[in-house]
Amino acid sequence: MGAAAQCQICDGTGWIEVKTPKGPAASRCQCQRVQTKESPYQELGLPPRFADASLDNFDAGDHQRNSSRYNTLTAAMNKAKRFADTFPVGRKRGLLFHGGTPGEQSRLSIATLKRFVDRGFSGMYCDYSQFMVTLRNRYDSDPALAEVAKKAAGRVARADVLLLDSLGDFRVTEWVLDTVSGVIKHRYYEQKCLLATTGLPLDKPHRGPADGRQQMRPYTLVQDDLANRIGYETCQRLLEHCDPITMAVPRHNPQSRIR
Repeated sequence: MGAAAQCQICDGTGWIEVKTPKGPAASRCQCQRVQTKESPYQELGLPPRFADASLDNFDAGDHQRNSSRYNTLTAAMNKAKRFADTFPVGRKRGLLFHGGTPGEQSRLSIATLKRFVDRGFSGMYCDYSQFMVTLRNRYDSDPALAEVAKKAAGRVARADVLLLDSLGDFRVTEWVLDTVSGVIKHRYYEQKCLLATTGLPLDKPHRGPADGRQQMRPYTLVQDDLANRIGYETCQRLLEHCDPITMAVPRHNPQSRIR
């Protein structure tokens, strides 16, 4: 439980009411300012929604109400924890979280990144879409934007552990393919740790009838896949570098009980 949840001033909300000439207003509690100042994760660039994520408070759900979800997420959490605690032991140099909900992926991958920081590694969080926009500013005529992009690229290269959240969630162009290829190649060649999440299938898309009635319905293209978004060779290199962790709960098949 974080310091904010134990604060007697704000009752764990992080906010207090203050009086102003225009009436009552909300202000950040001092516990938040202390926590931000002293947090070892301050430089990671974490989104506020998942700033409190940790392996200790990761919610795998209720085992009795949904055992499949609980078992799947618990297995994913244990695998991520084991990887972070034993790195660099093992052949793989990263983790690729896929399946489940985007929130579950982000929370577990950020918790894993924090685990690395606890062990003394430097880290960096990057939302993939925002990261692509930032790097594209390297070619902007505005010197300030170009300098920010240059510094971001330098941090990405230097970080011991890099987290790319929502990998592949950006419009595909030749520049995007070249850029993400360069980032993953650097991690691959230097054997640096890479954590990534994706909502895209890892398998190639295929064509099939929408509802199984082959002669009654037209064929439709199923969801796009990761290789199409980041490039086939880059995807293959990523899978060689990172160990996939599935967070997708197995679907119950009623016919499996029919004998």
